[in-house]
Amino acid sequence: MNRKSWTYAASGLLIGIILLISYWVMGRTEQRITDVLNVVQPQETLPQTPAPAVPSADELAKRMDEIRGWKQSEHRFSTDTDDPLILLQNQQQVVYVQHNQIRYEVIGSPGYPTIPLSVPGARAGTVWRNGTTAYIGLASSAAGSPSSAQGDWYEINLAAASGNPLKRLGDLQLSPEDVLSVTFANKPAGALFLEKTAHGIQEFWVHGLGKGQFFVNDYSPPGPSGRPPAPGADQAVFSNILDVNNMTILEDERGLLIAQNGAVSPTIFRLSGYKLSQSVSLAVDSPLRVMSPYAGHSAALLTITRRDGGPPMGVLLPANNPTPFPLSPKLMEPGWMLVDGMTFVRQQDGGLQVVSYPIPMSTGQGEAEPREASLSLAGTTSWSRSGMELEGEFNGSKKYLSLYDLINSRLEASSSSLWMNVLQPGRIVSADKPEAVAKEISVVLPKHKTEDGEAAGQADPAIPERLRQALEKRDAIGSGDLTNRHIIRQADAQWYVLTADQLESWDAALGFKTVGKLPVKVHCSTSNYAVCTSARDFVKIGDFWYVADTYADRIIKLDDSLAVVDQAEMEMPSRLSYDAKTKRLSAEGLSGTAEYTEDLKRVTMKPVLPTAIGHVPKDELMLWPEGYYEDPNGLHWAFQTNRLYGYDPLKQTMVSYFTGAMTNASGRAKLFPYMDKIWLLLDDRIHVFDSRGAWLNEIKFPRSQPDGIYNTSPVGEGSYVLDRDQGMLYLIQGYKLLQIDLHHRRVKPLLWQIQANMNKVLYDRGKLYVTLHTDKGNEPSDMSQELVICDTQTELVSRYKIPEGYVTDTISKDHELLLRQSSTFAGGDPNARMVYKLNEQGLPE
Repeated sequence: MNRKSWTYAASGLLIGIILLISYWVMGRTEQRITDVLNVVQPQETLPQTPAPAVPSADELAKRMDEIRGWKQSEHRFSTDTDDPLILLQNQQQVVYVQHNQIRYEVIGSPGYPTIPLSVPGARAGTVWRNGTTAYIGLASSAAGSPSSAQGDWYEINLAAASGNPLKRLGDLQLSPEDVLSVTFANKPAGALFLEKTAHGIQEFWVHGLGKGQFFVNDYSPPGPSGRPPAPGADQAVFSNILDVNNMTILEDERGLLIAQNGAVSPTIFRLSGYKLSQSVSLAVDSPLRVMSPYAGHSAALLTITRRDGGPPMGVLLPANNPTPFPLSPKLMEPGWMLVDGMTFVRQQDGGLQVVSYPIPMSTGQGEAEPREASLSLAGTTSWSRSGMELEGEFNGSKKYLSLYDLINSRLEASSSSLWMNVLQPGRIVSADKPEAVAKEISVVLPKHKTEDGEAAGQADPAIPERLRQALEKRDAIGSGDLTNRHIIRQADAQWYVLTADQLESWDAALGFKTVGKLPVKVHCSTSNYAVCTSARDFVKIGDFWYVADTYADRIIKLDDSLAVVDQAEMEMPSRLSYDAKTKRLSAEGLSGTAEYTEDLKRVTMKPVLPTAIGHVPKDELMLWPEGYYEDPNGLHWAFQTNRLYGYDPLKQTMVSYFTGAMTNASGRAKLFPYMDKIWLLLDDRIHVFDSRGAWLNEIKFPRSQPDGIYNTSPVGEGSYVLDRDQGMLYLIQGYKLLQIDLHHRRVKPLLWQIQANMNKVLYDRGKLYVTLHTDKGNEPSDMSQELVICDTQTELVSRYKIPEGYVTDTISKDHELLLRQSSTFAGGDPNARMVYKLNEQGLPE
């Protein structure tokens, strides 16, 4: 190591020693300083806040005498009073108003700090009191100026645990001057305000916890309501209060008020005109407990009756739409469990009992009365239930039963026909070609003027433009889900408009004026929206009206009060005219043109004959392929909307019939030949024509309620098969699979199950095949897919549980049943087909 390195090392060592000595000296010094300070430093004593002076007995007595001299405010008061007006008080507290301030004082308290609530100017106020609680409403505008439609609201609660009992609720859409009464409640804490409005009365609930104002909906069906409380009632309380499953049921003079304690905020609704008779608790099936509005293991079923009489009704709580429904007395007995929206099940007498309301009451399609069904479990060695499906064991084999099938079937059926065998997945093949997408076809026909355009007010130039504009303006109001066709006619220089069954007159200066309601049948064609029409024509002769009541198959004569004085039968009359010279009424219908006297006595009848059209310009029509047919005689048949055309291009003639539109426009009209006749198949009737184009007869099969239509229309709506050997046609109409005897014109259902979404119907060797699952419209569907086989001779039904997502597609010549994957089934292969061989008995293997 050189000399320079030794020098650096010695210097570093010296510096380290100096630092250690400095650290030791400074530490000892700081410790000594701290010790000295701890000995000699005096402790600082902060001055205490002087206790407020407790008023002397003389001062307290004087203050009490002053308060006893104050007046209690009237129901209505003004905030600018010079003298104190007591709003609410008890032995120790007082809330009063003075000099545009609302003040609070604890009597005898040693200087209780209170900050008054001030208003910028004089306000008209109203107070409602009940015990230790009061509500104060101040007009939002200054005194003397026009009042607004809201108020500034406060609550006083002298029973509050601590703090200022005066709480501001804020500006509510509630005018104090329009409040007729306030009804107080301790549970739930709050008050019910009855307000007078321009359209009657309206109720609001103001929550005691300051959560604001709740609009109170009244779910009572139309009918007399309970008597409202007397206006200006200063103190009113609910007469009966019942706590049920985290809900509170209150009763007053107007009826029932039900408060549901929701997870986010309470829900309060009214059932006016009702009183509570009984309440029972129902168990809630486990899958429902996580679904709104259920949040627990039980629900409540209330028996309520109208105060003006009537049968007992039921209300199920909690509910999002608590509409009263006809009550089955059985539901008030023990043992019931809620397993679906409106389905109740209990085990009793070796089987299951079911009470169900299959269609929500609010749809207007519902069966008003409950559906009751029972299922025998005899023959099962064991069984279990999961939701709406049963699993049973029969001699070692498992079968399944959907409770939807049990409650929704409308035909008498044995329990054995409801149990489903399990059909294992069949072999998968690929379709030869993808399923064809249905498209309209273009058909060129001669232009043919009918009354359709005139009836819609589009073709008659004599109709005033202002009348058309007035109708268009009125029709534009609303959602557009419902459209009514207008029939516009002129009589005695006066214009008349028939919309559905409402007859109006129209004047350019006065506008529309109601004439009255006609006794006619209204027909609506429904798909995603509805188009409604009724009588296709009417004329006025003297003091009488003559109306083509098209969908009731009659012509009616009405007097000036629109009462029927005469009528004559005619198949779908669509046009009327009157000859003043012969005093004859002419009517066109399916069977031809008839002449009647003014008393509707038939004089003549002429069949519909082909009309020569000559060199009439052609018109292109867009039609569904099922609605077009060219027969071997060269006649071209075409159906569009509500009319059937028969065009002979060789003879240049045409016939035209008004047949009416489909009731369920989700389906399609079909034309097919059979027995040298042309058959027009609509969804609720069949029209039969001969080969020359003459109308022969019709077969009617009206739809029934509840119906599979609109959002519950089945996928297979209008699907049909024809057994030409037997003359039997099988058609899916809503929730029915119909058998139509074409020879004897008889119709009956072979399968009738509401909420059943049926697919295409197939036929093979006397058996019908259709797949279905339960569909509840806008509610969640049961995706358990079934294959139903119906024997057309014995009418016996067999059911199979099949893989989810598969529906009927076709039956091959080799008697193989092919199922395809539904277009609504996620992740499926549209070209895949599941194949089952049908044995001699027609059963899948």
